Amino acid sequence: FRSENTEALEIVELEDSEGGTIKCIALGTFDFKDHMYCAFVEVDDAGVESDDVIILRASFVDETKEMLDLAPVEDDAELEAAYNEFLKLSGAEG
Repeated sequence: FRSENTEALEIVELEDSEGGTIKCIALGTFDFKDHMYCAFVEVDDAGVESDDVIILRASFVDETKEMLDLAPVEDDAELEAAYNEFLKLSGAEG
């Protein structure tokens, strides 16, 4: 599990399924079963974090590996497995 920024947490905006925006903090990236995933936590306007973690599949836009393309995980079994891996890697697994 790699956190992108451990000093100041940067708030990023993600687009939801209805075309609206969700403010999130990027928790980091991790590799699992031949895919890369990014974990986010939603925050409100005051910066208060939600308890929900958002897992998105990530892939590099091009060979420079400077920009990521993020996509929802459509398969429920894959999403659950990636979430469980995130919990394990982050030390949050009970």
